[in-house]
Amino acid sequence: ERDKEQAAESDDSVGSHHIPSPGIAATHDRWWWFYMLFYPTLYGLLVPVFYVLFKVIAVWLTGVENHVTNSAYRNGLIWKVFSFKFVIVFSSLFYYAFNATPSTIEDLDVAQEAAEDSML
Repeated sequence: ERDKEQAAESDDSVGSHHIPSPGIAATHDRWWWFYMLFYPTLYGLLVPVFYVLFKVIAVWLTGVENHVTNSAYRNGLIWKVFSFKFVIVFSSLFYYAFNATPSTIEDLDVAQEAAEDSML
């Protein structure tokens, strides 16, 4: 019985790259910390870079359009800057909605158990 428990523990830890359920055991898992810290940090560092990059692109594209009046130029620039910022801001929601969800039934079961445990 003890050998079976040790084998199950070694099978879970070797080569598993899924996000475990949050808890005391999860704080000691390097993959959990990687997923919880790396992507949000990267996103936080890249947002200002993308703001500047997309503003330069928006100004260039609006200048290429050769608007007749200043108000038409400003309206075109506002729409471009708004749409670029919309994509940047809401891309994190798409990541968490579609990318960070469990991909297998076993992962879904683990996520549901973690959600139930956290609601206690």
